[in-house]
Amino acid sequence: MTILKGQAIHRWLAMLAVVIATAFALVSEAAAAPRPSVGVHNLRKNQGLAVDTERKTVAQVAAPSTTPSPQPEAPASPAPAPTPKPGKDDVNRQPIYVPFLKDPKLLGFSPDERLFDDIYHKIKTQHIDREPDEKLFAGVVKEVTRLLTEAKVPMTVDINKWPKNTTLPKKIAEAYGKKVNTDLLWFAMVRGVLEGTDDPYSVLMTPREYHTLMEQMQSESFGGIGIYIELDKEKEDQLTVVEPLDGTPAYKAGLLPGDQVWFINGTPTKGITLDMATAKIRGPVGSDVKLTIKRPGQEGLLDFNITRAMIEVASVSRKMLEGGIGYVRLRLFGAKTGQELSEALDYLHAQGARALIIDLRNNGGGYINAAIDVCSNFVKPGDLVTYVTDRRELRKDYTAVPRPAEKLPMVLLVNNFSASASEITAGCLKDYSRATLMGVKTFGKGSVQQLYPLPSGAALKLTIAHFFTPKGAKINKVGVEPDQKVQMEAKNVGRGEKDTQLQSAIQYLRQTGRL
Repeated sequence: MTILKGQAIHRWLAMLAVVIATAFALVSEAAAAPRPSVGVHNLRKNQGLAVDTERKTVAQVAAPSTTPSPQPEAPASPAPAPTPKPGKDDVNRQPIYVPFLKDPKLLGFSPDERLFDDIYHKIKTQHIDREPDEKLFAGVVKEVTRLLTEAKVPMTVDINKWPKNTTLPKKIAEAYGKKVNTDLLWFAMVRGVLEGTDDPYSVLMTPREYHTLMEQMQSESFGGIGIYIELDKEKEDQLTVVEPLDGTPAYKAGLLPGDQVWFINGTPTKGITLDMATAKIRGPVGSDVKLTIKRPGQEGLLDFNITRAMIEVASVSRKMLEGGIGYVRLRLFGAKTGQELSEALDYLHAQGARALIIDLRNNGGGYINAAIDVCSNFVKPGDLVTYVTDRRELRKDYTAVPRPAEKLPMVLLVNNFSASASEITAGCLKDYSRATLMGVKTFGKGSVQQLYPLPSGAALKLTIAHFFTPKGAKINKVGVEPDQKVQMEAKNVGRGEKDTQLQSAIQYLRQTGRL
């Protein structure tokens, strides 16, 4: 399966993506796009996950979000924000290795030279960009130096002076293998060679991160609070809320996109990984978790005591709006999205819908084939939905499959957190003039990731291709422009009258006589 997804949308996306449910983690399929979590969604470096189900391997991490299904007709109003309290504002963030150095078993697997060689080979033969060894192994040196610094191990040998070639990893292991945990040393070297690609969507996922991703993409349920989270790379890996899901405990408690999680049950989050954060936020239904939040623009910290609930991981929600408008929100492109969309459309037709609003805002992506299934409801069988090209410029076309034809007039809502598989859908429906795109330009995550499950339970996500719209428009680092531009902060998605993009879509359908 191939993954498509946007970067945790820089900060939010860096992310495919833990839904804490708290929690499930998202990674991007193609690289997944940007967003938050349900229970807990992990946005990580993947946002936007596009998976090619014709391949034998599984896929990313989607930068997808999950949402309870069906979604309430009227989302619960958030509770008033708690009164800020002073103190703890100077907590510093630390790099990722600190928790593992305290307890290496948290890693969950044992990286070694064989794993490094395998991943290096995949980079050299399959990664979309042809990177020289000098650059790849410079990444190894940088990451190992970071590990040794965090471990407070003296640099008795200047590894930066050694040749940047395939002999380097073994020499590093011989020099420092007895001074720092061997598993962490090889883990750092694997991370380093991947970072040497300068590709935020090519990552090594630990067994827990991979399990969380699959949990989300397969639409499972768990006990959590219903948020998407990420490690904000622009804030020194600060644990950050990407989005609370409508109607969930996190939403009702008043958590907002951009909230920085400084403490979980009183424990500092500095140096925490997404899978560790997810494990701490999740828990038995009915139990409580305390999140201490730093809200940008406000002084002091905020405490939220939230009772966990069962979070249903569904990718599609629907409801009828006034005036015969059917509203469908896609939070991610998962294994069951096509089926869930068909059920949603059937429901809306039965309720007398005369027009549709399809909402892809804050949807970081998912499986490529899920995007094909979605588009197949709105274009003719055999129509080109997207095509991808790999490092050899070989092209593969993805065409629509037979589906009941949906003829209702339609607005497609997008924003700067719509990525990967969301952009495949937006680009397709725009090229065929099947929907009026409204909102702001999408994220621009036009790369495809292949997911390689490893025997250890970990997984490699590697960028192997770029995708394009039916008319050949480039998506990667460009995005899809809306037909009608409506500016709005992403945090107001689904927030009633504050959701001016949704209000504009409703007004557009009414004024153009499409109802």
